[in-house]
Amino acid sequence: MVPFFLKSSGDAYKSGKIQGKECKDIIFDFTKNLTNLPSLRLGSNNLLTKLAFNFELFFNYFRQKPLIEKVLNYQAEKIRGISDGSGIDLKMFYLLNASEIFSSLLKYGTYNVVIGIEPSRMENRELVIYRNYSYYKQLEESQIVRLVEPEKRFKTLDFTLSPLIGTISGINEHSLSIFYNFVLANYKKNGLPASLVIQEVLERCKNVEEALGFLEASSISEPGNLILSDRGKIIGVEIGVSGIEILYPEDGILILANHFTSPKMKKYNLKSNVPFPLRYLVHMSAKSSLGESQGRYEKVKNLLTKKEKISLEDLKVDLSKHMNSSSNGSYETRGNGIYNLLTGIVIIFPLRKQLLVSTNDLSVYASYSFTD
Repeated sequence: MVPFFLKSSGDAYKSGKIQGKECKDIIFDFTKNLTNLPSLRLGSNNLLTKLAFNFELFFNYFRQKPLIEKVLNYQAEKIRGISDGSGIDLKMFYLLNASEIFSSLLKYGTYNVVIGIEPSRMENRELVIYRNYSYYKQLEESQIVRLVEPEKRFKTLDFTLSPLIGTISGINEHSLSIFYNFVLANYKKNGLPASLVIQEVLERCKNVEEALGFLEASSISEPGNLILSDRGKIIGVEIGVSGIEILYPEDGILILANHFTSPKMKKYNLKSNVPFPLRYLVHMSAKSSLGESQGRYEKVKNLLTKKEKISLEDLKVDLSKHMNSSSNGSYETRGNGIYNLLTGIVIIFPLRKQLLVSTNDLSVYASYSFTD
């Protein structure tokens, strides 16, 4: 399936409103089926599920809205625009865009690895960053590629979900690129949602140094790690309750999964971390998720370090097959079919400002650039 391509421009409110109008039907289907996601389902007890969901809906609206309006007002205007454009309640968009609690639930259904590879290790001698991710089949039609041309800010090209203003995978017109992973670790009690901060970074920063400074000054509530890249540099950043930690490529390769690896941050990795009351709605074992993440990290590291030169085909086909295989050969059957997870890949070439996306069939890639 080729993701829906959205192009928006203008001030913050107008940009959000365009997204709301263009993606109205997709967003409506997404929100209508939200409580049917495996990580939000408590067996057959639909009433308890809906009560807990509505608690989070109102709790996060009144807690997060004032903070985002104060610190990330430009993104808050986009949220207001997407609500007006789609005709869907503003509280729903604050739950989706601004809740680290909700994000923590989605991450229990996801398995991600992001990789940065320096030109010296690539066969074609080109800097590449790569993301392999899994997602619920219920979210397949909500995936979009978005080209945003804001007023007085940098153009951005990113891969996200239709109700989201923020992103965790994107590049801007200056070649600054970011891939973000959620991490199973301690939370900050108060802070900003990562996806909105990342969108702000892409719209305001030209290079890795500027982006790193912005991230250091931001209070991101969600634990995570990310790869930052521009036209000549790749670094990793781990974000946790104690601040941030910088990681650098080893032998030209940087690998991040859904756990911390640095000596300073790995002590914050947790076996369980889902806040009340939604922790009772999660099927998946957090301990299993941490183990899965560590296993994938080692798989990728062992495979790539053995190669003298890495080809694009290695990333698009061989690495993906190797990393995503399980005892029964596929993520899609994980959990006896309960989770119904599919695999996707996003690849960014910072120098040529190009984004490749494969959302299910890993032999088919759609290509996007700022000229589309």
